[in-house]
Amino acid sequence: LGDVYKRQRLTIIRTLAIGEKTVTELAKACKSEVVNVSHHLGVMRAAGLVKCDRDGRFMRYSLLGASATATELELTHPGGTRTIVPLA
Repeated sequence: LGDVYKRQRLTIIRTLAIGEKTVTELAKACKSEVVNVSHHLGVMRAAGLVKCDRDGRFMRYSLLGASATATELELTHPGGTRTIVPLA
């Protein structure tokens, strides 16, 4: 993956650590186009990192298997892999 993709996906993860968001809210946080963020979310959904739920006409995204402290986020994939992401 390119550095830009990595940064955008980390920004999505950090933003979702705060709480669920729509793709439009995530695009604003990433300073990116909705279509690009939507693509990242599709990849992340397929990998089991995020889930989405319908809220009226919007889809709200949230992290799966995540727990956060003030300084870091721990993601646990259903396959058992754990990853720590700094939030600072």
